[in-house]
Amino acid sequence: MSAWWIRIISYTLILLLAVIICLIRFKKLDKASKYFAIALYLNFIVEIIAVWAALEFQQNNIIYNIHSPINLFLTSLYFNTIVDSFKKRNIGIIIGASGLVAALINSIFYQSIWILNTYFIAIQAILVVFMCLYYYYDFLKSDTYTKKLPIHFWFTSILLTYWSFTLFHWILGYSTYLSNKGLSILTYYIIFIINLSSYIGFTILFYKYNNFKPSGGD
Repeated sequence: MSAWWIRIISYTLILLLAVIICLIRFKKLDKASKYFAIALYLNFIVEIIAVWAALEFQQNNIIYNIHSPINLFLTSLYFNTIVDSFKKRNIGIIIGASGLVAALINSIFYQSIWILNTYFIAIQAILVVFMCLYYYYDFLKSDTYTKKLPIHFWFTSILLTYWSFTLFHWILGYSTYLSNKGLSILTYYIIFIINLSSYIGFTILFYKYNNFKPSGGD
């Protein structure tokens, strides 16, 4: 079995489990967690369509290029709900809408929608990392700080890890592909492990959702 199939099967099975758990828990989720769950549903659907497109047309970049700005918008809605200062000024919505515009501009003027939009992926990673770090700042200065960390702290921690390594992968892995293919392959496997671990983490958090007290998620 090829590395591609191992990656696809692993992602799909974990995402399927996450989707099932989210569907079971959905009515009990707070508003922010529902945005997160919807993003996972979308990820699962996108992975299925992308596999079909890769097998049928040997090309699935357009699937991910359409998905990326939508995913950023959902992530921005999530942070707009859990970060008080974002909520007051709708900063998350502004970031998400700006991401949609940036993706459109990138596809028209810089990278065709038929090739992987690496410029936008880097922008998306930077924006998500910024929102994660700002959540920590907002959380630590708030009066809701408790000894038992809320579930959104853990969602954010996984997101920060995931997108930090994604940014590292696209900057280092892509830039060294021609000069050092071995290092590029290494970063590919590192990001695979990080991505799979992140999906497993999300799945566990939704499974254990009732053990946490959501904070700031309406």
